[in-house]
Amino acid sequence: MLEALFDAVPCALGQADLSLVPGSLLPARFDRLLNHRGHMTAAVEALHGTPVAVRVLQSVHRAATYAREILLERPDGAVVQYAVVRLDLACCPAAARATILAERTPLGHVLQRLPGSLRIEPVAFFRATLPASLAARFGALAGQQAWGRLVRIDHDGDRLVEGLELLAPD
Repeated sequence: MLEALFDAVPCALGQADLSLVPGSLLPARFDRLLNHRGHMTAAVEALHGTPVAVRVLQSVHRAATYAREILLERPDGAVVQYAVVRLDLACCPAAARATILAERTPLGHVLQRLPGSLRIEPVAFFRATLPASLAARFGALAGQQAWGRLVRIDHDGDRLVEGLELLAPD
């Protein structure tokens, strides 16, 4: 799954040292934020008590496949999450597809409004040693540790999203 994501959008996290960890070994704060079947957008908004905005760093759209590398930011500009996602736009209603491609709305907000059944499944959890390029986006130091998850999201039984979500380090 990681290779497919990094092939879809070559990104800063591809340079990071990633180590898979069992959910039971996540630090308590990150366990609450990562080890659930909900949208990360909602989780970081609840944590920070404010809506977040999306900043698309890069995107690739080929036929029905759309991939993007993004940051979620608080109104004060602080980055709270980094993510790389790949979507099968053929599984989206036209209105949702248009909103996603406009690149102004966090994906979690779009998905929460979809009609039908949505299933969010954390696939794996990981610790990342941040490379300088990504650490700078978080206002962190190169080499600092951050925690994340790999996730799959199905809509009405079809695979809609595969993604990597990385939270800002403490």
